[in-house]
Amino acid sequence: MRLHVLGPMEVHGAEGRLAIGGVKRQGVLVALLLRAGEMVSTDRLVETLWGEAPPRSAPSNVRTYVSDLRRMLMGTAQVSSVGVGYRMEVDPGEVDLHVFHRLADEGDEAVRAGEHGHAVDLLTRALGLWRGRAFGGAELGPWVDAAATALDDRRWAALSALVEALTATDRGDDAICLLREMVAERPLAEGTWAQLVGALHRAGRTADALAVFGKARDVLRAELGLDPGAALRDAQRRVFAAVPRGLPPGPADFAGRRRELAAIVASTSRMTVVCGPPGIGKSALVLRAAERLAPSFPDGQLYHAVTRGTGEALTELLCALGVRRDDVPSEIADRATAYRSLLAQRRVLIVLDGAREIAPFVLGAGQSRVLVSTRRTPAGFDALRLGPLPDRDAVRVLGVARAAAEPAAARAVVRACAGNPRALRIIAERLALRPGMSLRRLADRMADDAGVLDELAIGTTSVRAEIATSLDALSPAALRALRALSTTGSAREPGRTESAMDLAVEELVAAGLVDPAGRVDALVRLCARELSAESVPL
Repeated sequence: MRLHVLGPMEVHGAEGRLAIGGVKRQGVLVALLLRAGEMVSTDRLVETLWGEAPPRSAPSNVRTYVSDLRRMLMGTAQVSSVGVGYRMEVDPGEVDLHVFHRLADEGDEAVRAGEHGHAVDLLTRALGLWRGRAFGGAELGPWVDAAATALDDRRWAALSALVEALTATDRGDDAICLLREMVAERPLAEGTWAQLVGALHRAGRTADALAVFGKARDVLRAELGLDPGAALRDAQRRVFAAVPRGLPPGPADFAGRRRELAAIVASTSRMTVVCGPPGIGKSALVLRAAERLAPSFPDGQLYHAVTRGTGEALTELLCALGVRRDDVPSEIADRATAYRSLLAQRRVLIVLDGAREIAPFVLGAGQSRVLVSTRRTPAGFDALRLGPLPDRDAVRVLGVARAAAEPAAARAVVRACAGNPRALRIIAERLALRPGMSLRRLADRMADDAGVLDELAIGTTSVRAEIATSLDALSPAALRALRALSTTGSAREPGRTESAMDLAVEELVAAGLVDPAGRVDALVRLCARELSAESVPL
């Protein structure tokens, strides 16, 4: 005989399937099966079949149903009268309910023993016995309903154990598929949502893990009016912990910028832009600010030098946030959308060094923050524009000890470097390589504007070359305006309309080479003066 109750009830005897007609007969069969080998009282059977309002004929009807079952199950199971009730004797191996319990218990034991491959086999077989709700979902009274609910909870525990065994045997994709089915079945099972977030995270699918967390949060809020509990929050924190926390060190000789640094740290804006001419210390300032701010962003800090354009920068940020490179959207706008979505529920500090565009990196909702250094003056954004370092701070970059030995010469070199930190660091590095080099000698060579840029170079680092890169990106009209501003102090040129001159100057301001008042950075002016008339098309 085979009895199936983990789904629509079926009884199979030696000659095939047996028809157990009538809900009441099925109720007696279920009640006896649940206590196979034990006595079930007539009163319990009456309660199972009719609840709290049984008819007066209920005990007699029970005897009739038991008699019918004895006849139907003849040769397959034995139902005997015992005291004030009845008992069914049946081989546990012939009832799917009892087989399930045995296999599930053995599967749990295998998981605890670390025999995960064997556990997968046992638990898969146990769960394969289920064909629907236990007892076919028949309304058989509160006692049987409670038993059906307990059985379903046992099935759920077996599913969770199977997830654990699949994960331990490197079958993460199978575990994820199973977990997705589980949360679809029980959308309020917060622990299962947490398992799914963790499984996706272990598979390297951080973006999917965070999307699942967001969906779980929305379901819990909509259905229960509650925020995620400890298990789900812990799963989210483990995902966040995967974000890199490595900011490159700023210059060891960082000096000055106290007012600017304090303004960045105190700002409540989620996008801070620092702009200015080449070498003025934009990168150093945002890195120093990032060091101060890092403890306020526990979900990670990301740094990216934007050297290959906005699209590549967004790709690298998405990958750092857990998106597989193959899953990065092809369109830049879609990458920006994914970037904002991933940061919406996180507290991550983003540092973008040398960005040409700002808008794609603007965040939506959330508590993350972006620090940007750029040569360009961004339209539509409040930007902190850096000017030259004051002499006192510039001397600290040059080297206090050398400056103390030759104070007058140090002041002359600082003025020649126009307070530009990049220029000052080049001089400081040259002095470190040649301790016997006299500051007075350098000051004399830099006294003439024509010699300044020649001294501001070491190895492959050159202030002239760095500024030239910015000049190469200018339009011919902007180049002419810069040359005119650098030599005569005015952008006016014969034959040029005022509107054309304004457009050219605005391009120079946007490029960070001229401040909004039209003043040219001192070292940019030297480079512009070197431009020959032939190099600037008329």
